[in-house]
Amino acid sequence: MRGLAVLLILAAAGGQVAADDSRLSTKDCFREGGECIPRNECESNATELTACEEPGAVCCKTSAFRSPLRDDLLGFDALSIEPRVGRCSNRKCRRFYRGWWTSTPENCQPKRRLVMNCRSKNRWCCAPPCSEKPSCRRKKGYCVARESQCEGRVHHKGCRGKMCFCCIPDGTSPPCSCTEQSISVCSPLGSVSVPADGCLSVHSPRYPLAYFDDLSCALSVTTNSRCQLVVDFCDVALEKCTFDTLRIDGGNASGVACGYMDPAPVASSGSSLTFTFSTDSNQRGRGFRLAVASVCAVMKQIVTFLPSSLFTVCQCEYINTTVGEIVSPNYPNQYGNYHDCWMRIVVPEGYILTFTYLLFDLEIGSSCRYDSFKIYDTDSADGPSPSEHRPKFCGTNTPTFTVSSTNDVTLVFKTDSTVLGDGFRIAFESAPV
Repeated sequence: MRGLAVLLILAAAGGQVAADDSRLSTKDCFREGGECIPRNECESNATELTACEEPGAVCCKTSAFRSPLRDDLLGFDALSIEPRVGRCSNRKCRRFYRGWWTSTPENCQPKRRLVMNCRSKNRWCCAPPCSEKPSCRRKKGYCVARESQCEGRVHHKGCRGKMCFCCIPDGTSPPCSCTEQSISVCSPLGSVSVPADGCLSVHSPRYPLAYFDDLSCALSVTTNSRCQLVVDFCDVALEKCTFDTLRIDGGNASGVACGYMDPAPVASSGSSLTFTFSTDSNQRGRGFRLAVASVCAVMKQIVTFLPSSLFTVCQCEYINTTVGEIVSPNYPNQYGNYHDCWMRIVVPEGYILTFTYLLFDLEIGSSCRYDSFKIYDTDSADGPSPSEHRPKFCGTNTPTFTVSSTNDVTLVFKTDSTVLGDGFRIAFESAPV
């Protein structure tokens, strides 16, 4: 009888906890420096524990979880930091992420996510992709794996998949130079003409709200035969490359936009361009908006979308061309782990280098101690000699180094064993002093 009474008391207490608003979500627990785990697996004192939303789980704040994570969690996405906690944990991979282990990252395809790397056992945890729940779709939202990718309101329970968030756009969009005319790339018209020296805004369906699945549509834009079309990318926020793409065809301007990009302007080689927008059956983004202007004056050469001089960090060390683009390894896919490499750009004496950061997305961390990028004027005749006083860049904060002081610049790229970003794409060109 006495044992039965104890069980009844515990059951009643459990019912009270279930109705308690103080329960923490998994994300909130991480921000507190803990992890939601079963009660019997936590070694902390019972007085320090707070129940999690997951049945039977508590927010365990052992020292192993609190250091060095606590400093990093404040102000950053939980996803960027969380996989470092128990990254060899079978329970975390299989139960928390609903994932499985694979011996190589390449096996985690096509949309699945690499969320942990167990270096001691040389294996990776591959988790299912994020996908929208009906509640997210009804609000015209889309899923993001990082809160920083959402320009709007974040709904924490609108997507399937651990550490997936439903982004509900607030209806605003970045400024765009052209407001005279606006047309969807999927317009039933199929083609449109821009008057000489006029402009046109081309956008994805429903922009700035999430576009539709299973799209395959094209829009042809023409202008006066004596004019050129120049495209300015006001906003590009699509699913990662190969799944949802915006293709631009028109001579030298041919290329593909995807993911989160800020490409350089595109100039047509003639008087027409064709925009083709394709999406797959799941996962979406905010979309895109372009300003297409008809320019009839004599034009100087404009940087084209995919230059012939495209260089990959970690594949070449010296560049002596005066214009081109630099991309991270495996671009436009994620860059991978264990990189430690440098690149040097040298142009003729009497010239300097200017840099435009079209895409920049590395793993974020305090003092950029996980994945980092450096760029600076080379100051040694013996070649690159990176030192600790050089500023590091990571996350989505683009480097402040945009104009060199000399004709010789060094780039350094380092990554650790886990958590990947989309990488970088940097345009450069020389200019006389």
